[in-house]
Amino acid sequence: MKPKENNKNWFNDLCKNAIIRRNELRKKALQNTSDEYKREYEEQRKLTNKALRREKRLYEKKKIEEIEINRYNTKKFFKMTGEVKVGFKPQTRILVDGTGTMITEERQVINQFKEHFEDLLNQPSIGHDLNPKIGFRSNDLDLDSGPCTECGEPIILTKQKMSGLQ
Repeated sequence: MKPKENNKNWFNDLCKNAIIRRNELRKKALQNTSDEYKREYEEQRKLTNKALRREKRLYEKKKIEEIEINRYNTKKFFKMTGEVKVGFKPQTRILVDGTGTMITEERQVINQFKEHFEDLLNQPSIGHDLNPKIGFRSNDLDLDSGPCTECGEPIILTKQKMSGLQ
């Protein structure tokens, strides 16, 4: 599977650096259980969350201003409002297997699809599983013998009716 695309246009270097700093302090707080490290981590966590919320809020404010500018261009207006309105939609990868149980783990879902398509694509062809002792009836037509005499009369009558001779 390809990596998920990041659609967070508001996420910038300030956010990235704040998260890196927060993660470093978290590791230190987990390794050393002193109150000083825990307090430092909590402060950085609060600052990081504030920075992320602020950047997201600024981005949304800018987006709303763009939408207001395009309010008379209906195509752009509705496209942009749709993008804002839709928001986050998590992908659900749930599959029901042959026994009726729901599979949620990605690797199991992939294996289930693999099994399904292997069964589907590796079925024996139509003639292989037939009993060779049973004979086949052939309805081969002899195309070289000319037109069928039984069919010729109705065809001639139909042609005459269409041409108005009868």
